[in-house]
Amino acid sequence: MTVACPSFRFIGRSTLVLGLGLLIVLSGCRTYGQYGNEEAMLNEIQTANDQFVSQLDRAQADAELLQRAAEENADLVSLMERYEAALEIHAGMVEEHADLLRQAEERSGNHRVLRRNFGAIVTDHGEMRNRYRRILREVDLVVNPEEAALRHLEPAEMSTYQSRPPQYDRDRNRMITAMTLEDILR
Repeated sequence: MTVACPSFRFIGRSTLVLGLGLLIVLSGCRTYGQYGNEEAMLNEIQTANDQFVSQLDRAQADAELLQRAAEENADLVSLMERYEAALEIHAGMVEEHADLLRQAEERSGNHRVLRRNFGAIVTDHGEMRNRYRRILREVDLVVNPEEAALRHLEPAEMSTYQSRPPQYDRDRNRMITAMTLEDILR
């Protein structure tokens, strides 16, 4: 039986403790992408804001179509009200995003502020897109009940016994999300 030198055990333990401490400190550090590209990040925020405004314009045009359809079909009135509420939320977000852009321009040297503001804007875009999709899906189910019921089936769970290609559901969902209100109301 060999006995390790007491000083060796101390060095081994202290190295281990130091290594673990360093690992803990480094794991708490966050990076926010490449530093030094603040101008590019400001341009991305501006582009995202411009796209969000154009989406609002398109949604307002869709609201007019839905309003005309609701005049003919009383079942669409409640969906029209929900769509108008979504438009109000969208318009409020456009104003918030303009404030986030001003804030980012004022603190353009702070990369974290830029990343946080850009992340908030992108998150809001996804939220509004999903809100409009849910309403359009319900409009489709009211206007075209038989076809819509087949179009909006939830994707089947993946199994080892697939009778169709696994990408079928993914491709079908892309086609559904590409549908516009005009397509639905035809």
